Amino acid sequence: MPRRNFFILICFLVLALCVRPTVSALSLESVGSRVKKVVSTKEQRKEVVKEQIQQRKCEVVGNLIHNRVNRFSENKSVHVENYTRVKEKLTEIMEKLGNEGLDVSDLRADLVTFDEMLKEYTQLYTSFIAELEASGEVVCGDSNQPFRDLLSRSKDSLEELRAKRQEIRQFYAHTLREDIKELREQAQALSTEEE
Repeated sequence: MPRRNFFILICFLVLALCVRPTVSALSLESVGSRVKKVVSTKEQRKEVVKEQIQQRKCEVVGNLIHNRVNRFSENKSVHVENYTRVKEKLTEIMEKLGNEGLDVSDLRADLVTFDEMLKEYTQLYTSFIAELEASGEVVCGDSNQPFRDLLSRSKDSLEELRAKRQEIRQFYAHTLREDIKELREQAQALSTEEE
């Protein structure tokens, strides 16, 4: 029996050694193809995830720009309405004081200048909003350069807009108020002459 067990063991080892190279060669090829499939699948997944992330970024940036456009549009309405009310109020004062016999020529000339400044301000605001909207439309393009160019132009327009708003404020504070102050002084002088 021990010989027979020994013989079976030897046969089994010889068989295992003979069969193993063919099995391992087959399994290496199949493992290699499986690895390639897994690697290509992982790369495809990475690309899909990368595209999804890019799409989400585009949506987020587009939403941010859309929100900014809405906010600037609302601010435009408020600013233009406020300046228009100031112009209307000053026009009323000019007419009232002109009817009382005061010299309102300086105020009339300055109101024309103020009105032109308001028109230019409104135009600048409209072009700024249009540029900002245009930058939101090219967010998800192939290249970031057009987006950056449009965003840079809209930033320049915003700076120009802010400078114009500051110019309007300065004109109101230093020119129009001075005209009103002079008209008050004229009215006081006229009232003291009448007494």
